[in-house]
Amino acid sequence: MKLAELRNDAEQATKELGKFIIGEEQLLLYVILCSLSSGLNMIPHMLIIGKPGTAKTTLIKHLGTVLGLSTKRVNGTGELMPSDILGYENLRTGKFEEGPIFTNLFHIDEINRLHPKTRSSLLDALQEGSVTIGGTTYELPKPFIAYGSQNPESFGISSPLFLQESDRFALSVFTDWPEYEDHVKINRLIMSPPESVPDLQPVFDAEKILRGRALIARSIGISDAANRYAVTMARQLYPRESDVEVVRGGQYETSIVDEAGIMRGSLHLTSVARTLAAFRGDTALFPEHIDEVALNVLSHRIVYKDFRERKHEEIRDLIHRVVEATRNRARRGRLWNDPITSRPA
Repeated sequence: MKLAELRNDAEQATKELGKFIIGEEQLLLYVILCSLSSGLNMIPHMLIIGKPGTAKTTLIKHLGTVLGLSTKRVNGTGELMPSDILGYENLRTGKFEEGPIFTNLFHIDEINRLHPKTRSSLLDALQEGSVTIGGTTYELPKPFIAYGSQNPESFGISSPLFLQESDRFALSVFTDWPEYEDHVKINRLIMSPPESVPDLQPVFDAEKILRGRALIARSIGISDAANRYAVTMARQLYPRESDVEVVRGGQYETSIVDEAGIMRGSLHLTSVARTLAAFRGDTALFPEHIDEVALNVLSHRIVYKDFRERKHEEIRDLIHRVVEATRNRARRGRLWNDPITSRPA
């Protein structure tokens, strides 16, 4: 497999999903980016945050078909116990009964409605790709990708994800109501007779995804400058080092940030941006790739001091300031001696 072939497959996968998911080009890009991103001991997962009826479940169902992966789904409720998801030891037979998490693509619908105890039981699986029951460790299928979907907190009873939970997800994407013309197209599609509904064609399979990840890791160079750029951007969310006034705090006001997942933040900035570079036809990682994925990599890693749910516009404004502060450091030459702030002419 060559990078050009991988790019063509990624574009074809996006087109296939576009048959059913209308007006969400960025979301489609990021679900494919997530599936092909990787790093040492890193497993990519994704949060999809959106209002009811915005095709979150439909997307993930069709994504499994296009990626050629086994797919299972659980609906997050407060009654679900860890064993309902992970599995359990059958005391009658002495055998381990696998839970629905034993699949390639695992959809946790309304993840923020799960009881915190049940969510915490997922951490090992999300980080290590394995489940430990009764002292025995069971490996999950490879690739293993979890997609957590959730409604905003204002839509019913929910429990916000703790930082150690949300930080396990490489990406988050916010979806809103469709534009009017897109809404019309969606209505027409759903009301179409069954024989006129388009078929979805698989583009990838499990082996192809694993080979694609390895190809990107071998082919896309990460310079020391680009690596430092990603680390510096993540650390802009650390009040003691930030150049962003609302994060750093000032003489008359304190920082709005309580905690932020800067360690995994920098890793996933690099990993996802490297995959984006491959999709763009580049052979090296440049800061503009990192800038482009910053909102979707960093926005769910921030814990605010007042614990108030932020509107998407507020989060977008904060990450925009973080990106600008990072680029300003690069322009001033404070990241490296010979800063690379864009690809060579």
